[in-house]
Amino acid sequence: MLIGHQWITLLLIIFHTKYFIMTKKFNFFAGLSFSLFIYSNLTHAAAYEIFDPRALAMGGASVAAGRSLAPLSNPAQLALVDERHDIFVDLPIIKQTNNYSSDFAANLDKYQQVANSQATGQDNASPTDDLQKSFQALTDQIDTTQLQITASASLANTPISLALFANGYYTETLTAISHVRNSIQIRQGLISLKAAAIIESGAMFARVFQQTAGGSNRLSIGISPKLMAIRTYYYAAPAETINLSSQTKNITDTTMLNIDIGVIKEFNYIWKTGIVVRNLLAKKIAYDGIAAGSLAIQPQARIGLAYRTARILVAADLDLTLNSALGYEEKTRFLSTGLEYALTQSIFLRTGLMKNLLSGGSGSLALGAGIKTNVFAMDVALSANQQEYTLMAKTGLRF
Repeated sequence: MLIGHQWITLLLIIFHTKYFIMTKKFNFFAGLSFSLFIYSNLTHAAAYEIFDPRALAMGGASVAAGRSLAPLSNPAQLALVDERHDIFVDLPIIKQTNNYSSDFAANLDKYQQVANSQATGQDNASPTDDLQKSFQALTDQIDTTQLQITASASLANTPISLALFANGYYTETLTAISHVRNSIQIRQGLISLKAAAIIESGAMFARVFQQTAGGSNRLSIGISPKLMAIRTYYYAAPAETINLSSQTKNITDTTMLNIDIGVIKEFNYIWKTGIVVRNLLAKKIAYDGIAAGSLAIQPQARIGLAYRTARILVAADLDLTLNSALGYEEKTRFLSTGLEYALTQSIFLRTGLMKNLLSGGSGSLALGAGIKTNVFAMDVALSANQQEYTLMAKTGLRF
């Protein structure tokens, strides 16, 4: 259910859109961005998901990036397709994220050996500070895994463009936490896993609401009502005795309706700017277990800008919302920048950088490529930083 500041933001979106279309004098995106920026500081959402390998290869910059259809990045793109095709089928879109070489299991085994030697009173038992250091090595590491598979079918370039989609993704984080047990001030070292599987299915609708003579300077608005089925997984057990391979997870299931809204404004076919707001309806889902907390489905707002020539596309996106994690990852506010170069009419090379403005890291470097024939299209992408890497691929048909 929408809470106060979310209703205010939604009303501002509607007001700004109507006022801009009727008068053409109000700076629509400045007003809307300001509204969302105020609202963003009051809300937290899971990290912004990238649903398209072309977007991932450009560092995540996709809100306003044209040339190829990517409605999962912004439903307003349905009405502003640069390609001559009208029917698009993308199946499958696959993404996987993993740590480079997780040593969490090895660190846990070392900790359990130290704890066991102390508990059994062995003569060569390690001192207490060694046990604390071993546990600290576990709390400093977050073992992450993410899997995603998506499919979509789109009918574009019609008076009301539309698409159907299904998207499923699973995110898992494993780490060690220090928990105060009950009302007694006894700290207990736990190994804890938080995971969520989310399946979204729905439709997208988009329409051009403003178009000057010659077909340029278009304004497209898209909406995407969807059904979300969410399953959370959680466990926490003492670090001294836990067995990761046989630990039973607590499961919570829920479903909810939600909606995404996107806007793109075009200037002379060269510049595009856009805004997308995902998950307008908020909900908190409690994990089942001790020291578990909750999973928050909250609105996410992102603004984008793109510039294109015949061969080059440059794009940048910025999160307007402060995004918390599905599990134990750090909070994020991403700045994404990307470049696409058309080597030929059928071959595209891409690169980009995604930087979390809330951390001091160097960010994630991305590379990718795409090919398009008259009917077939394929995109691949790799994004990597010091902790993890993400691989993504898509195949599709165009008619």
